[in-house]
Amino acid sequence: MGKSILLNSFTFVIAFCLISCSNDDSSLQKNSKSVKTRVYSSPFEEAKALALPIDEVNSTPKNIKDKRAAAVILSNYVSIKDNLYSLDISKEDAQKIGVDADLYTSILEDLKNSNKTIKAARQQGEHISLPNIKEEYKKYKQSNKVQQTTTRSGNKGRNQYGSISTNGTEEGTDAFIPTIDKSAVKFTCRTGAAITPIYTCKTHIFGGWNSKTRVGTLFTNTIIIVKLAASGSNLTAKLYFSTTDSNGGYCNWVAIK
Repeated sequence: MGKSILLNSFTFVIAFCLISCSNDDSSLQKNSKSVKTRVYSSPFEEAKALALPIDEVNSTPKNIKDKRAAAVILSNYVSIKDNLYSLDISKEDAQKIGVDADLYTSILEDLKNSNKTIKAARQQGEHISLPNIKEEYKKYKQSNKVQQTTTRSGNKGRNQYGSISTNGTEEGTDAFIPTIDKSAVKFTCRTGAAITPIYTCKTHIFGGWNSKTRVGTLFTNTIIIVKLAASGSNLTAKLYFSTTDSNGGYCNWVAIK
């Protein structure tokens, strides 16, 4: 009888210790995996994890870094279903791989907004092709490179190039005076933190509008070429850029022949 009680007590103590250690390990593991608390060994490692150029890492706000890190991870779970995007991982499972609940919700909302814009563009007759996000993710992870910075600066319309940035889904604008040999504008677009940003670029000159919409990715710059309705004669062209990314985006533009 005494031996039985002693054995049961010993078993209880061992089980208690195992459960306690398991809980502690789980808690530590969860904290160590969270993108919000992740520590990187080098600027290159951080840039790679965020899909950012190295020289932009220090100037990028912490909330954008966290969301980009989470978006990179979740990109491996984005598929195409019924010609729209789908996120194939639950919030609970995402937390297990380091994506906090608030980041998951924000990224999913951006994905839903992208799908709405894709539907609307198709209804207006635009052909919208969808990049394979999983494939882009795999190519990016297998590469030993990080994104490169591309910058241009305008000069109050005298130069035939410039840039537009936004902080959210609002429309950003710029203007210039196209020379007679220019027939279009090339926009090179980048996302703030969305996995599947939708970019819409427009030109307006001499009463004529032109517009194009394209789907981008977190890992690539997206080039959109939009025609100019006119040029020369000292006419001013207005340019417009917007994205479905709730954190905004950025584009360089240049007038082309």
